[in-house]
Amino acid sequence: MRSSVSAGYASGLFNLMRNLGGAIGIALANTWLQDATRLHVLRLSEGLGASGDAAGEAAAQLTQSIGQFVTDPHRATLMADALLARIVGRQALGLAFEDVFRMMSYLFIAALLMVPFCRPPTVLGPPPAEH
Repeated sequence: MRSSVSAGYASGLFNLMRNLGGAIGIALANTWLQDATRLHVLRLSEGLGASGDAAGEAAAQLTQSIGQFVTDPHRATLMADALLARIVGRQALGLAFEDVFRMMSYLFIAALLMVPFCRPPTVLGPPPAEH
């Protein structure tokens, strides 16, 4: 009777730790993803600013293309800027996913390399008798 109760407690504790570990892992990966996305947006924006002529020409051509469908030139400029922002954001998110996947792969490889060094504890004396 007593061992079934303790098995139930152990099962509940195991499920709690598994769910808690999963939640912490997801939160950590999401934090890494957001930070990496911000970093890549910053770098891509700096790159667009550094190549001012090429980026300006691309934005002007995009504004002109959108201007064929929109009568207000200011609105066409805003739409072109929004489209460029979406493109930069999409590329930054793709690069961030690559970074996070690489980091998680390195952590997995490090954990895999530690497995041979993990040994069960040595038991001193006979195992406890069950009631």
